[in-house]
Amino acid sequence: VILFIAGCSGSDMPFRERIGLQGQPTFSLHLFRFLAAAWAGLLFYAGPRWKRFTVGSLFLPLALILAYRFLGDVNYLLALGVGLLGFALLIGLYLRWPRLLTGFAAVWVLPALYLSYIYYSGSFFLNRILLIGLLVFSGLLSVARPKLGLSVLSSALATFILVFALPVTWSFGWIITLFLAGCLWQLALQPRISGWAPQDTLPGQTIREQLRSAVTTAALLTAAALLALIATIPQINLGASPFPGRIAQLNINSPTLIFSVEDSYYLSQRPYPWALAAPAPGFLPRLAVLFTGKSRRSEIHRLRAVKDSTELAKMRRAAEITSLAFQKIAPLIRPGISEAELAEAIAETFEQNGASGFAFPSIVGAGANATLPHYSANSAVLKNGFLVVDIGCMYENYASDMTRTFPINRSYTAAQRKLLNVVLAAADSCAARLRPGQSFRELNRLSHKIIDQAGFGKYYLHGLGHPVGLNVHDPGVDTLRAGMVVTIEPGIYVPEDAEVDSIYWNLGVRVEDSYIITADSCERITHF
Repeated sequence: VILFIAGCSGSDMPFRERIGLQGQPTFSLHLFRFLAAAWAGLLFYAGPRWKRFTVGSLFLPLALILAYRFLGDVNYLLALGVGLLGFALLIGLYLRWPRLLTGFAAVWVLPALYLSYIYYSGSFFLNRILLIGLLVFSGLLSVARPKLGLSVLSSALATFILVFALPVTWSFGWIITLFLAGCLWQLALQPRISGWAPQDTLPGQTIREQLRSAVTTAALLTAAALLALIATIPQINLGASPFPGRIAQLNINSPTLIFSVEDSYYLSQRPYPWALAAPAPGFLPRLAVLFTGKSRRSEIHRLRAVKDSTELAKMRRAAEITSLAFQKIAPLIRPGISEAELAEAIAETFEQNGASGFAFPSIVGAGANATLPHYSANSAVLKNGFLVVDIGCMYENYASDMTRTFPINRSYTAAQRKLLNVVLAAADSCAARLRPGQSFRELNRLSHKIIDQAGFGKYYLHGLGHPVGLNVHDPGVDTLRAGMVVTIEPGIYVPEDAEVDSIYWNLGVRVEDSYIITADSCERITHF
């Protein structure tokens, strides 16, 4: 079943389901998804009894990922060794103080579920006191009741593994249901089954013997996973790349691993989810990559930040198609029409004008929904207040991003006009300063200062903007350079019961345009 689901994730999916740059399914991806599902299944089945397996399922990837993050650009083998040493330290501490380290391992679970709720609701309003309270409560509960802590930890790990590994559209309802079902099974149902799971340590084992066993098992599993990855991963021959200029700038003279659809496409026009890139084809790079290879992720991202003329032409067309969608929906906006009808009109415009898909799920939020920056349910009927429409399409694998805010009743109240003018003042002030050498962080501070001086700083919930390219949130650098494409998108989101005059309640406003940084200024490419 898992392999069938994975096989359905190719680029031939219906237009309305294509989000972002579509990855090319590979055997290694199918294998990863199958093994991830098996790993999650074991955690669901026997998490509280296989204690080392449960905590190791957190500690091993955590240690390896952190080591790769900080040492991967030096040498893969060094990062691997430090990662395994970090795992040995964590598992050794767990064997010495199991209650304390169980609390440490499970401390993230309830905060992660709360953040998932925030994410899926589309809101950016974060109750920091509640978040800290959940953090402390998760840790203390797991220290006081280790079996409960292990059940919560294993169910959460299994749930998040499935969410990130499988090509399924998840809602928060499914996530919380899967998590609670795992906890119920482990705490109430499974113990009633005789011989339901063995212990994961042998009677009489010393801590040193348990540690040696855990580290040996982790090392063998890591080695097996790496061998499977390296043996099955698709290979990019950089010598035959259609972009020799990019390859020359990167000067890649040893094999490197690519863990990004966008990076792989940027170097080879092959959108692999992961790949091994080498100066020449052959089996030798597969053998040598761990010993002589290192991550080139940062260098690729610095290069991706500046677009060439071909990329800019595609992005101009993507922006033009998105602008056409606003022309299509503007006359339709009125009380009584639904968010879904507007979203469908947007999709039709994208498809009819040659877009290959959506850069991200369309945001069509009316009334109180306009105060949720990442609202995407698109299921309400327009009544009054503001309508925020944040959309973007993909054109030949390059993204666009644009937002407009409309008064649903087709005329502005005084409160609506005030909020819109504040946001436009911030946007225009920052756009006027877009040029090579400008710090984007400084522009972000300027936009927050303008909105704060107007009395709405508490309700500006995000940064000023972001780079755009192969991904709608492309990698970028702080100092702007000619050829970069960035968005300017300040916003104000005033919920009900906010600490401002009630005439502003349930009003959300955001205006966003995309700009190409030119030799001495900028060019706005979204127009409506």
